[in-house]
Amino acid sequence: MIVMKLRKKTFVKIMILLLFYLAGFYILFFSTVFSSKTDIKKFEKDSFGGVVINNTNHNTEIIDNGKTIILPPHKSSKQVGVFDADYFIVNRPTSYRNKVYMHGMIKFNDFSSLKVDSDKNSDKVSVSLNIIGNKK
Repeated sequence: MIVMKLRKKTFVKIMILLLFYLAGFYILFFSTVFSSKTDIKKFEKDSFGGVVINNTNHNTEIIDNGKTIILPPHKSSKQVGVFDADYFIVNRPTSYRNKVYMHGMIKFNDFSSLKVDSDKNSDKVSVSLNIIGNKK
């Protein structure tokens, strides 16, 4: 008798867990809350992806999905249609993290902004981590 009660309790627990699993599966794939892929893509474009802000008086170059994009002066990468920049190309003396680089690339992640400021003969790059919703 005791063995039967334990097995019934185990069976009930398994059925409850299965019910939660199936309910989550239904909500994820068939509910109208999550089925609108365009809303998710728009949120993804607005909230995620690396942003470069060019505060210099000259063009800078960034890389997005393997393509080199020229970023005009005083523009952000979002203003020229790049929503997820991956690299910043260093093609003139650039100060970054207390070192000066003459050429190369700076990789930054999807939740950060890279700000480029200009001195007389060099650029200064700073990277800041973004909180969702505060990108320019």
